[in-house]
Amino acid sequence: MRRLVHYFQHESSLSDVTRLALGAGLVGLMLPTSYSSAIDDLAPAVVETIVVENSVVVAKRKLDDVAPLELEEGDDSLQPIMVSDKEPQLADPEEHLMPKAKDEAVKVAANAAEVPASDQPEEPAELAAPEGPQPAQPAVFHGIQPGVSTKKQLIESWGSPDEVAPTDAGQLMLFQLESFRGVEVLVEDGLVTLMKINLRRALSPAELAEKIAADTDEAVPLEDPEANRVVAYAYPERGIVMVVDESDGITPLTTEKISQMILQPLDPDTFCLRAAERSFGELTNRIADLKQALKLAPREASIHWQLSQALSDAGLATEAEASAKRALDIEPENLAYRQQWAKTLSAVGKFDNAVITTREVLDSEGANPLIRAQALYQMGLLAALGDSSIAEKAIHFHNMAITEADKLATSSDPTERMAAKRLLVDAHLAIAVELSKQDYEDNMENVGDWVARASEIAEGLISNEGGDLGLRITVAERSLAALANFKPSNDPEPLIKEIEKTLETIKLDSDDPLWIDQLEWRAGVAYQHALEIEHHRRHPKQALEYSEKAIALMADKAEERRDCPQTVQQVGKLFFHIGAVHAVHQTQHGEAVKWYEKAIPLMTTQASESELLVPRHEGEALVSMAVSYWDQGERNRAIRLTEQGADLIEQAVTAGVMKKKTLAVPYGNLAAMHKKQGNMVEAQRYAKLVESLKTINESQPGVAEATESPAPQARTSQPRTQANRNTQRTRRY
Repeated sequence: MRRLVHYFQHESSLSDVTRLALGAGLVGLMLPTSYSSAIDDLAPAVVETIVVENSVVVAKRKLDDVAPLELEEGDDSLQPIMVSDKEPQLADPEEHLMPKAKDEAVKVAANAAEVPASDQPEEPAELAAPEGPQPAQPAVFHGIQPGVSTKKQLIESWGSPDEVAPTDAGQLMLFQLESFRGVEVLVEDGLVTLMKINLRRALSPAELAEKIAADTDEAVPLEDPEANRVVAYAYPERGIVMVVDESDGITPLTTEKISQMILQPLDPDTFCLRAAERSFGELTNRIADLKQALKLAPREASIHWQLSQALSDAGLATEAEASAKRALDIEPENLAYRQQWAKTLSAVGKFDNAVITTREVLDSEGANPLIRAQALYQMGLLAALGDSSIAEKAIHFHNMAITEADKLATSSDPTERMAAKRLLVDAHLAIAVELSKQDYEDNMENVGDWVARASEIAEGLISNEGGDLGLRITVAERSLAALANFKPSNDPEPLIKEIEKTLETIKLDSDDPLWIDQLEWRAGVAYQHALEIEHHRRHPKQALEYSEKAIALMADKAEERRDCPQTVQQVGKLFFHIGAVHAVHQTQHGEAVKWYEKAIPLMTTQASESELLVPRHEGEALVSMAVSYWDQGERNRAIRLTEQGADLIEQAVTAGVMKKKTLAVPYGNLAAMHKKQGNMVEAQRYAKLVESLKTINESQPGVAEATESPAPQARTSQPRTQANRNTQRTRRY
């Protein structure tokens, strides 16, 4: 533990870092690669974001930079693009996604089907657009596929071009094809890299999408922030970009029209752009987009980072940690990647490494305010796991995170602003939970103040910023977690009903399996808190009703989350509390043991060794379970469980997170058990230990104690003050 203590020192070492970090800009530090405008910060700078090699905009500029070509006008009666063989045809998604060599490209182009236009009706039946992202299907036009077909194949298939213009890297060829105002083909190093199809008649984006069987919901709008308008719509799976017509400056455009379509090789940027624009709850599609982008750019660190964030949001801890580590391996100096890795290390139970990595972020002069706020919040969560000298710093870290995030809560950047407000919600709730563990006068009221502030920020996000309704479930679940620390506590039913109502509303609008699973897991945890609360309120019927709902939502999902230590502990606690209700309130020790058999292996399995992690109530649970085993005649098992529990409680006492008098119960039980078993030596030893506890001063230091309870700030972007109205007292039981 000593090795980790200095990582939590904040009074001196963090002040200079704070001063230096405040001058750092968010975007440049988060993504120092070609994604320097931050993929998750797209809305105000989409066009700048995609100005990278092989991007839509760069490719379009290459065409615009050459001498203008006079395009021949076609007959007005001819229909654009959908005249059978003039429409983009789909290449096989697997075979053509990433061609391995040019000989394979030759084979692809040679096998492309051609059907004479005269054999097809002028207005073919429209194809139904599939919903959601589809497998990558690069478009093929007239048997030619950008990124696959060669110059030789192009000329063999289409004949000689009508015009040729040189470019820096190759040639721009103009072909006159029936039903179009010309097709421009960019050839570089003997390979077709881009095609610009000039439609004979302008169509709306929806009309053109319908003709090529594309789902308009899956289009990526590419914006020009200076002109404040959409300049194009990209369809990542197809490699198609629809260019929106500009006004001629005389006649204003009342509706968007498309006169040009660009076909290009599949571009990872467009997949990333779409992933970033998806709502928080579109986890399945967001992850699919990012995984597709990685197939195209496996060494792009920012994509690994974004994927790690999406996987974290989905509760897939192991995959998220692996992706964050890959991003950091590629760009070791990137603090955003390092902070994300620290977060995922904690999620997979590597707490010591998480502490060290988070501290590295905080000690860096390059940490911008948002990254720093995230690191402070993470350090607060980690501190809460440690001994009393460390755990008492948790609230301070969360308050520092609030201070940093509050500065960004009115940012003009919507992505930064929303991230800061989400962090404010989480940090306020974390403080509420930490306060609920401590002994303050009017503690329930003070905890309620912090929860109310979190709820206010969350509702503002939902109403004004397009925040997801899952925030409401988060606030309610964390509120129940805090209430579970009071004995007795308040009725959990209002919060449970809030969760049920919100979850029902979300399910009406979303069928995303990962998102629903994540929300149902959180709802299941909330039911577990309610079970514990009703157990302490001596309402066994309600407690068991909540237990059934918790099992229904948590049982199946626990296997999917088995790589997350918190999941294992959470399910173990659920089984323990169910058994405790049967044992304590219904004296059904046989039924209780059935649940304890499920709970014990989960509660006694430690995923990894940790200097930081200190046991809390696990020892008390084992001691309680032992009573039922004793009642059922399993005497030796009962003694072993009680000894295990006593050992864990001793560790907690040594760490200062439990008072020494807590040992009176396990020591007293062991004295009685050994006496019944005829082991008088052990019985007398434990009896003496019980007697020794009676002389201990109950006000001994150990459990985190304080003279005042911090109060939440009244309004974002205003100074906070510490409230002195709370004085220390014994918790109400």
